[in-house]
Amino acid sequence: MWDKDYSRVLLGWDTKCPFLQEQPSSVIDQAANDIALWLEAEEHAAEDKERREAADLRNSAEQLQYSVDKVLADNDDKLADEVKNPVKEDVTALKTALAGDDDAAVKAAFEKLQASQSTLGEAIYAAAQAEGATADADASEGAASSDAGAEEDIVDAEIIDEDEKK
Repeated sequence: MWDKDYSRVLLGWDTKCPFLQEQPSSVIDQAANDIALWLEAEEHAAEDKERREAADLRNSAEQLQYSVDKVLADNDDKLADEVKNPVKEDVTALKTALAGDDDAAVKAAFEKLQASQSTLGEAIYAAAQAEGATADADASEGAASSDAGAEEDIVDAEIIDEDEKK
């Protein structure tokens, strides 16, 4: 931090400056150390960014894997095997990639599972639409037969409170 004569800080400060001469040496040393730490942090900023992106990717992949597993478990009876099996294979591939240290493999498996997840969603939507159509048909048949009987059951009445008259 200091040159060999301890007269100049190597970061460009001149200790012969009147302002710096009035400051205790501990303040100057602390400021020089703070600047050195900041410069060191700037040198490692790219590495920190890469590690943060890798951690975010792994977190997103784990969340996706969990949610797809849950969707598969919840809708197991509604989905055909030709839809479920490729998605299950992609989930297994992502679990394997997450167990390793290769971030590129995790990213590839993550993207593949995202794509297959959309086909899973489409299949669930189609199954719900088909189920809804049969339910609507059954409801309309039941409603037609109950409409005829409903008109006969209507009673027009007026409620009189006996306590209010007193």
